[in-house]
Amino acid sequence: MFNFKALALTATLAAGTIFGAVAPANAGTCWFERGNTGRLAASYCQTNRRINANGHVVFDIVDHQGTEMTLVLWNDNTAELLMGGTRTWARSWYDNQGDLRLETSSGEMAVRF
Repeated sequence: MFNFKALALTATLAAGTIFGAVAPANAGTCWFERGNTGRLAASYCQTNRRINANGHVVFDIVDHQGTEMTLVLWNDNTAELLMGGTRTWARSWYDNQGDLRLETSSGEMAVRF
């Protein structure tokens, strides 16, 4: 019987050896606004920070429900949030705890890396 987990791990390690190290996802905490309450609820998320081909800081985030999003930070305190084929612009800043805060027209979120 095939051990698919072992096969997948071997393939990942081989690809990492050929193409460079595969960066592991880090555990993080994300806060998402629930409704229009103005309050943020914390949940577990996976994060990966990288620099794209254009030299921009990019964060790949997967929330506790498996929703994937990509976040590109710009130099003018704006951020581009790509999720499910949709692009949303956000105002971005770091709060007193060092968490990245994002505010869009439809709500707010924060990420601790």
